[in-house]
Amino acid sequence: MSKSFYPSNGFGSEGPHPQFNILRKHIDRAVQDLFLSALRNPPAELNYVFRTEEQIDSFTQRMIKYWESNEDYEICAEIQKLGKNFKKDWKEKSNTEDFEPKKIIDIFK
Repeated sequence: MSKSFYPSNGFGSEGPHPQFNILRKHIDRAVQDLFLSALRNPPAELNYVFRTEEQIDSFTQRMIKYWESNEDYEICAEIQKLGKNFKKDWKEKSNTEDFEPKKIIDIFK
């Protein structure tokens, strides 16, 4: 009879999966890389995600907080600059007559 590496009664009662923290760290990094990529090369749809300047500020501050925790201050500075540029462009586009915020679900149809 072969011995299983993981307990047969599941991890619910034993706590989180042994690789949970590793996977979470990789997923967090992947999400942050996607956000950074979106700021570097903003797709037109990104303008419709935000309804207020405060939401843009909150978005960039959360990104900065992540990169500060990794002590990558060059990216933090880049995010600050990209965030300001994006907010400026967003304000200009949101003041046009044809700018109507859309539901996110509608953007990807």
